[in-house]
Amino acid sequence: MKTDKLLDHIFVLRPMLHIPVWTVGILGYFSYGDAESGWLEIPLMMLIGTGLFGAVFLINQIYDIESDRINDKVFFLPRGLVTPGWTWLMTIMLNVISPILAFYISFGAGVAALIIVVLGVLYSVPPISMKDRTWPAAVANGLGHGTMVFILGYCMAGGAFFTALIKSIPYFLAVAAVYVGTTLPDIKGDRETGKITISVRFGPRITQSIVLISYLVALSIGYILQAIPFLIASLAVAPFYFWLYYTKTSKATMLAVKMSVISLSLAASYLYPLYALFLLSLIFATRIYYQHRFNMEYPAIK
Repeated sequence: MKTDKLLDHIFVLRPMLHIPVWTVGILGYFSYGDAESGWLEIPLMMLIGTGLFGAVFLINQIYDIESDRINDKVFFLPRGLVTPGWTWLMTIMLNVISPILAFYISFGAGVAALIIVVLGVLYSVPPISMKDRTWPAAVANGLGHGTMVFILGYCMAGGAFFTALIKSIPYFLAVAAVYVGTTLPDIKGDRETGKITISVRFGPRITQSIVLISYLVALSIGYILQAIPFLIASLAVAPFYFWLYYTKTSKATMLAVKMSVISLSLAASYLYPLYALFLLSLIFATRIYYQHRFNMEYPAIK
């Protein structure tokens, strides 16, 4: 396999989309009061999370080929860079290996991993296809990328599943808000392919209001639960949400969403400094790959 094809089969896992997953998992790990430094546990948690959500993103690309082609995004399957056969093979392998590793560490982590696998299938595969439905899509994203990832990290630190479930509520709301915001740029393609996202059903203005309300409620619950890293990271991006409220533009919404991810990632990096170095290396490698392969600047803040 040539170098470009090998890299295609790595980047088809959408590593930049794993950043919120790793971030919430790290914050979940350190939310357990007796958590140790995590120098060994966190890389393993990130590996498990990568496997679980790599499979989620692969299944999603299989069933979103037409939508991605119309929206001119996620080029791997629409352009034939990775075949559906390889995609399914990688999906099956990741969905088998990742939960086994999670159960080896902790029963609670294993349960969270299995729930992520189930949600990943229900999210994209017909006839349920939660991704094509208004509220189920938002709930699935909040549960999978927020609640279950937080639980995965918390349980790997030695915490209990149901305690983690309560502590994860602000992350559920924050991740759901991020998902809702990301549906705004895809309204055209989603409408043409029959996906009834929140943006398609309610339009930009109501979608922006949902994002803002979810942020404020998450902030309030974070205060009640005394989730200090979450509170600091959320308050740091308050100006962007005020800007969203006053301008009510899609650009302001996407900026608030991106800055939320960055702020939480900085909080995770403070708790686990090697994470910052890892993220910088990943961003650098991703920009080189996308520039070389697609002649585009990705990732970009704007």
